[in-house]
Amino acid sequence: MSTLIVSVEDISMLANIKAAIEQLRGVASVTNGDAYDALDCEAYREAMEDVKEGRVYKASSVDDMFKQALA
Repeated sequence: MSTLIVSVEDISMLANIKAAIEQLRGVASVTNGDAYDALDCEAYREAMEDVKEGRVYKASSVDDMFKQALA
């Protein structure tokens, strides 16, 4: 059996790509990598909810970021 490693830039497409690969004849299994585990964690889901709700901040520099975070 051979192994194929696929690198995905848009992590939001990972589940769709995995499903497509599973449909190919001859594919014995598809294993999730670290990137998929990141999508499945609570911190990621909370962060995406913050983005949807507009709870994001923009900083012009690292110093500005720390000023906002520590204020």
